[in-house]
Amino acid sequence: LSIHTAHGLMEVDVIAIPAIALAILAIVQAFQGRIGRWILWQSVAGALAVTAFVTFYSGTKDNLRSARPLADAVLPMLKEPDLAFHNVPIEVSVYLPLDLPDRPRAPRQLIFTRTLRHGADAYQNQTPDQQIVQAQTLHFGYISKVNPWKTVILTVKPN
Repeated sequence: LSIHTAHGLMEVDVIAIPAIALAILAIVQAFQGRIGRWILWQSVAGALAVTAFVTFYSGTKDNLRSARPLADAVLPMLKEPDLAFHNVPIEVSVYLPLDLPDRPRAPRQLIFTRTLRHGADAYQNQTPDQQIVQAQTLHFGYISKVNPWKTVILTVKPN
């Protein structure tokens, strides 16, 4: 339950250490045959551990690494008739509608990647039956800074 930061351990240790001590005390009570006290100390230790987790866990930080903010940002782009979502990874597709429009001949393809590449030729394996004319990286403010997922719009023309 301890969280290491650049400034050392966070306060979560203040609650976690007593919770562990109480859990050990509960085990000792159980071995001594004091079941009533075991239940009491086990309950207190569990409540203290849950309090530590709820108090110090930051879901916001975990959500920023998720594909959900990125999917929410590109959702309005579904309405663009000349844009197709191409090879959508499972991590992103979970947060998009099930009925993504099928636009195989769309002149623009939106792709999701974890590694940005430079130049249109670097993405040619994404659309082997079309020639990539331009690759444009999209930026969504704070999402682009912390999220590992990147989006690129490829302008394509048939071979």
